[in-house]
Amino acid sequence: MARATRHYGDPPARAGWSLPARLALAAVIVAALAMAISEAWGRRQVIAQDTAIAHASAIVGPACPSLSAAVYQQSLAGGEQVTEFDDAFIGRHHGNAFCSQVSAHDWLGLSAYSVCQFSDPWVLKARTGSGSYYFNPGAGRQATLEFRGGSPRCVMAAPYWSAVQAVHY
Repeated sequence: MARATRHYGDPPARAGWSLPARLALAAVIVAALAMAISEAWGRRQVIAQDTAIAHASAIVGPACPSLSAAVYQQSLAGGEQVTEFDDAFIGRHHGNAFCSQVSAHDWLGLSAYSVCQFSDPWVLKARTGSGSYYFNPGAGRQATLEFRGGSPRCVMAAPYWSAVQAVHY
């Protein structure tokens, strides 16, 4: 098979990408990598800050008593306050709520789960994709809902509100 002869004015045969094209591609890859690292670092800082503000390591206490849906509805004589946070709808009868993302303590520090702390909820309802859950911390008690995995967990402690009370009272 005979090779075709090059004629004057024909572009030279290229064996691959030109040097400027290769440099441009490398620059795009480096810029994308730098942006991804910056985003991950920022998320890690936010999670660490929210974990500290929520006093997440101090969320320790007995489990909240459970409650039926009917008793929850009866307990709402004065109305229901609803908070939506990270695909969860949380109902309570009374008090204030503070919700945040706290560190799940993975090796990169990028995984987090939702935590909502309540100053005096009386009763709690958590509705997630896995169902509705009802708890009865009782009047005058603090409580925390942790949304880690499937169903929420209620604990009779809310260190965020204890810290707020210590500062303001």
